[in-house]
Amino acid sequence: INDTYEIPYLDRYISNKFIVYNRWGERVFEEDNYSNSWDGGRLPDGVYFYILKCQGYWKEDIFKGSISIYGSKY
Repeated sequence: INDTYEIPYLDRYISNKFIVYNRWGERVFEEDNYSNSWDGGRLPDGVYFYILKCQGYWKEDIFKGSISIYGSKY
């Protein structure tokens, strides 16, 4: 269940940048033009924080939130 982190409507933006941080503020994942492919990699269980910067035609939208990983094998 929830094998990848999927963000709807990314195709409505010209470009985007997706960054994930651990609880100590260390960057653990980053991708330009994110394509809903992140599966948590080999990160241990826990709460992670993200910033999604989306460039639209007239302005940039910035979204922030958290992601919880439970039941990882690592």
